[in-house]
Amino acid sequence: MISTGIDIVKIDRIQKMCLQYHSDWWIRHIGTKQEWDYAHSKNNFSESLAGIFAAKESYIKAVSNYIKKPALGDVEVFHSPEGRPYFSSNRNDLISSQLQVSISHEKEYAIAIVLFISD
Repeated sequence: MISTGIDIVKIDRIQKMCLQYHSDWWIRHIGTKQEWDYAHSKNNFSESLAGIFAAKESYIKAVSNYIKKPALGDVEVFHSPEGRPYFSSNRNDLISSQLQVSISHEKEYAIAIVLFISD
């Protein structure tokens, strides 16, 4: 079975949350310190975080029919040396190789799509 999830995020929405709450908001509710640090290493911090956020939302949409109560914290977004995003999962019932993710940015938006392949 194959399932997809897609999400689009307005970059300034993420930027406002980051300016208001800093890393505490991200680490408590969205992701990890490693994701936060990765975004800070990029020229456009808010754009990178918005892409990661969209990827996590896409993940929830792609796996929600197969996994009970998926959450943003179930997966961490990493990037290969070439910049290609990929997930690492902390869920026992999910193998990270079952997930493919693509992230893109354009002007004021970030978008991500996730492909989930289950047995």
